[in-house]
Amino acid sequence: ARYLVHTENKVDYERELQLGRFGTKSVEACGFIHCSDVETYKIVSPIYKDDYNEKVILLIDSTKVKPEIKWELSGDREYPHIYGTIDADAIIGVYEHLWSDDRVWIMNEELKAYIED
Repeated sequence: ARYLVHTENKVDYERELQLGRFGTKSVEACGFIHCSDVETYKIVSPIYKDDYNEKVILLIDSTKVKPEIKWELSGDREYPHIYGTIDADAIIGVYEHLWSDDRVWIMNEELKAYIED
């Protein structure tokens, strides 16, 4: 997949972006930045349903990512993991994380254009 998404607390994203790079917190905690493609994010999103911090979804163009991206098995699916921090220009969109009243993710209209077959 060319386009990847990553969810982050808005305040943490804004803090990291001031440094011109993103992912330091994730790389220090996990060794990589957890991502998914746009289509499979609906499988990942429930892990955030009880976290009421304001979140943003980052749209990442993998062709602009310099560190290695490995697709690794987690549960019964493979997900992309970025093994290092990324330059701000690799983030081509930042979208509010939308929730229904019962805390189910609502896909942003803007992200629908980035679903790949």
